[in-house]
Amino acid sequence: MLTRGPMAGAVLFAALINLGGCQSAADDSTVNDSQLASAPSQSIVKGPSHWSGKVSYTDRLYHSTALTKEERQRPLQGVSLELLDTQLQPIATTQSDKNGHFSLTVDSHSHSSVSRIRFKATAITEGGYQLNLYNNGQQLYRHDHYLNDSTGDSEIELRFDDPSLAGGMNMLDVLTQAMQFLAAHRPDKPALPPLDIYWQAGESRGTYFCDEYDGIDCVNGPGMYVSDSRSDSDSYDDDVLWHEFGHYIEYALGISDSPGGYHFVTDEALDLRLSWSEGYASYVMAAIKQWLVAQTPEALSTTAHNRVTNYVDTRLFNGWSFDFANRDQGLCSGGDDCYLYASNEVAVSQILWQLDQAYGTEQLWPLIDQALPAAKAKGEWIHLERLWEAALARFGEPERPTLEAIFAERWVFMQPDAFESDNTLDATLPLNDCRDTAVNQTCLSQAHTLYGEGDIDVVRLQLADHRTYRIETFDLRNGADTLITLYSEGGGELLEDDDNDNRNYVTSPPDQLNDGSNLRSGLTFTPNRSGLFYVSVQSSPEQATLAPFAGKYGSYRLRVSVVR
Repeated sequence: MLTRGPMAGAVLFAALINLGGCQSAADDSTVNDSQLASAPSQSIVKGPSHWSGKVSYTDRLYHSTALTKEERQRPLQGVSLELLDTQLQPIATTQSDKNGHFSLTVDSHSHSSVSRIRFKATAITEGGYQLNLYNNGQQLYRHDHYLNDSTGDSEIELRFDDPSLAGGMNMLDVLTQAMQFLAAHRPDKPALPPLDIYWQAGESRGTYFCDEYDGIDCVNGPGMYVSDSRSDSDSYDDDVLWHEFGHYIEYALGISDSPGGYHFVTDEALDLRLSWSEGYASYVMAAIKQWLVAQTPEALSTTAHNRVTNYVDTRLFNGWSFDFANRDQGLCSGGDDCYLYASNEVAVSQILWQLDQAYGTEQLWPLIDQALPAAKAKGEWIHLERLWEAALARFGEPERPTLEAIFAERWVFMQPDAFESDNTLDATLPLNDCRDTAVNQTCLSQAHTLYGEGDIDVVRLQLADHRTYRIETFDLRNGADTLITLYSEGGGELLEDDDNDNRNYVTSPPDQLNDGSNLRSGLTFTPNRSGLFYVSVQSSPEQATLAPFAGKYGSYRLRVSVVR
């Protein structure tokens, strides 16, 4: 599965291979594995000796739509440094601390000489989580600093200032911050696979996360692929990187079933699994920034007025941004709110954000990354319905009104409709008399929700003989998939329909799957006598297998009209 961000960003890190970038280090060189054997001989430093120093890079700040001209030096924390002997074997290893400082010592009794310090673009963060930065040939970025100080005890400054190098260092930095956020909210420190990042100059297929090899876009298997082009480079687009980190968490913790595919923020008919995944990833971006504001605000590379919920994708021309908590109605057709329903990624982000603000990240995080994998283990599809079930289970019935309000603000109605209880063929149900309705007129139109296991909505009708009625569901939202059944007054089943037009769900575009009509049901009925009848609507029992993009809940409208 290949998952792209809200807008396809751009950047693939230009390899440190054959490039120089540490301005303060004399005779520095960056090489790949094939060049090691033929690397030129350097001055040999006799031990015992001690080297310390600092690793940093040039960071670039951004505002609400674009990079600014302001730059600053940022330390690289947790990165790997090795002291190599003349045979290029490591004789001492360390990691830089939170300020980028490192220290390496060689003992003359163990090793007689050293030749270089090697920086490797791999970082180990709190919780033991690992990041690796590769080029597209799966070569780890690294940089060799040759040692010319025969006395040792040198203070070394490794600085990556060239944009072709510094952008990669920025990725290591901001994704290390993301790993620290994850560790802070998972005290149990679950084992996670390394986050492999693939970045190379000139690559412009987009920025995305892959959870498997596909031979086309995901040529190196699971990992974050970061695009680079002259017009759109994502190496300094922290929000894009944090959004894709959200997809990494989904992959690592098993809380996504997203098929991937095209999506845009205004799409309201997405596969529920896709809208969940994209909405969740944008929430992760905001949660990380919110945490950094509270913990280490100096780590943020954006301006103070830029809201944490604002996603910024900088470009050479016409950078793009979108604030999911302060939505741009100008993108909506006719100016209406187009960020509604469980099938819209922005609605998912907003619901998650409101839950975060109501209960705190510390309460919401374990709810997501513990309860959702448990649901998946039971064979349930992961989307917004699972979040609702997990939230209600965690916070309890006293919080139901608050939870309902948060979901309903985005028109996701996790609650019974106004006609409950109407689950049985009951003679006391309100009677809808359609005998005198004119041709091409509607005698009944009701809004319903399918909520709760086994919910059935039943209406009682009085129909005239020799008139033809159309009984149908329409305007299906939030993943509703209806099954409609017509019964006689005595309860005998007369007609049934699951999906009115039998659309091929496999080939339907992912942004149209929950378009309000795809899973509708309908019956055309001409009674041979006047009398009472019942119509029931319930979730399709085939939804989970035939329409996994939908849900077991949802909202819809029921209409009865006379067609002749």
